[in-house]
Amino acid sequence: MGRKGLCVWVSIFVFAMSLTLLGSCAKEAFKETPGAPQMKEKPYSEMEKEGEAASPSAMGAAEGEVKEQAEMTEAEREAAMREQALREQQERERMEREQREQMEKERMERQRQAKGAETTAETRQKFEAQSIYFDFDSAVLTEKGKETLQAKSAFLMENSNKNVLIEGHCDERGSVEYNLALGQRRAESAQRYLVLLGVNANRIRTISYGKERPADSRHSEEAWAKNRRDEFILE
Repeated sequence: MGRKGLCVWVSIFVFAMSLTLLGSCAKEAFKETPGAPQMKEKPYSEMEKEGEAASPSAMGAAEGEVKEQAEMTEAEREAAMREQALREQQERERMEREQREQMEKERMERQRQAKGAETTAETRQKFEAQSIYFDFDSAVLTEKGKETLQAKSAFLMENSNKNVLIEGHCDERGSVEYNLALGQRRAESAQRYLVLLGVNANRIRTISYGKERPADSRHSEEAWAKNRRDEFILE
């Protein structure tokens, strides 16, 4: 090998040694640098121990969370049950209240109907008990008869569901035919006056019984005066 070749190899060797020396210095400098993080690997056994130490804590936290959720769910269920029980109680109270109110209404309605029936019976009796009377052989209304008819017209106007039958009567004197005709005229006189007072004519019927139905069967002026009459029957 010549001298020139030897020089080349020496230069390469020196360059390689320089690189090696620089690398070693850099490592030492890094280790000695203050505050630099020291990267050390932990043995597997230490990592396993740390995992085992952390595991009970994590499990305890998870169990606590599950327990808390269970307690919340139980509380919510109890609250829902209390609310349902309250609604059911309120519904029972409402139904009982409505039942009491209905029973009270029915009781009052029965009382009203009973009172109404009693009043109707009394009113009917009073209405039908009031007859009007005529002079001998006359179908002309007297002033007292007109007053009676005015009271009857007021009743009929207030009770539009009621109709009236007017019966004309006579005393025993005279023929049957004559008294039938006279009784009819007396009934029609009362009918015309009621219509004049405002009662619809369609609500009034008339009939004559002549001397067939005397109110007093005696043969006297007093009896005959009672028999010359119009009677009023509600229908």
